[in-house]
Formats: sequence, C-alpha cells, structure tokens
Amino acid sequence: MLGFALGIATDSLNVEGFGARALAMSIVAFAASWMKAIFFADNLALNGFFFFIGKWAFDIIMIVVEQRLSGGAMVTQLLLWSPLSAFNTAVAGVVLLIVLRPVLEPSRT
Repeated sequence: MLGFALGIATDSLNVEGFGARALAMSIVAFAASWMKAIFFADNLALNGFFFFIGKWAFDIIMIVVEQRLSGGAMVTQLLLWSPLSAFNTAVAGVVLLIVLRPVLEPSRT
C-alpha cells in the first residue's frame, strides 16, 4: 500500500504517464517485502544488491509502461543509464545503512 501511495503521489507531478510510477512502486515494494521475508539477512552487500535490483526494476517497469521512449533511446536508457542510476542508489543506500547502523541496531541493555 505504501508503494502505491508513493507512486500516486509522484505520478501527480507528471500527468503524461499517470499510473506508471504507482504500478512500478507497487510491484517493487511487493517483491521487496516478499524477498526480505525469504532472505532475512543483515548483510550490507545483500542490502546493496536489493537496492540495485529494486531501483533497476522500478526504472524498467516505469519506462516500459510510460511508453515515452522507443527504439535506441529506450535501449540506452534501460541498459546504460538505469543501471548507473541503480548503482548510485545502491551506494547511497549502503552508506546510509553504515551511518545509521548505531541507530538501527536494537539496544542490548
């Protein structure tokens, strides 16, 4: 529900592809919650991989559903720019997890 709500909120800014982000966020959020239940791990590399795959899957779904790009521009976006964006998102997510690790860990007192 949160993925759908965030998708609708961001779709309200761009009326051309209304619903594309809501669909992409809903699918990625559902898949992430399902995968987190299977791979319950506190591994930074695994979390970075989840960030990367989630962002790349979001971009793929959004670009395909939105249908603003076609041909070579779409292939370039999906195979070059989206993975680079996903990599940057994964790096930022891992850095944020490292910085916030003392806050996120339960206290052992």
